[in-house]
Amino acid sequence: MIIHFTTRWGFGFKISILNMILKGKHFKIKEGRCIDPHAKKYLIDNAHSDFKWVVSFHGIFKFQILIAMLFLACISVSKWMGVYFIPFSAGE
Repeated sequence: MIIHFTTRWGFGFKISILNMILKGKHFKIKEGRCIDPHAKKYLIDNAHSDFKWVVSFHGIFKFQILIAMLFLACISVSKWMGVYFIPFSAGE
């Protein structure tokens, strides 16, 4: 089983596919094309690298999403309260 990634798919999407394969999930990638749980065994047996970085990449990505959501929530609350942050200019 060969997974062919086209150039229109980004790095994050490729990592998501690897993460789902390493979890042993059955999922659909295109119309009529599926990845089955046996792909995990094939990937681990035939790869010459360690895939622990995939799990840490997803953890960091989820943390970044959480920080961005908290930042947006803080901005929304400050605008609701009428507090606006004005940056200092260098000349004043």
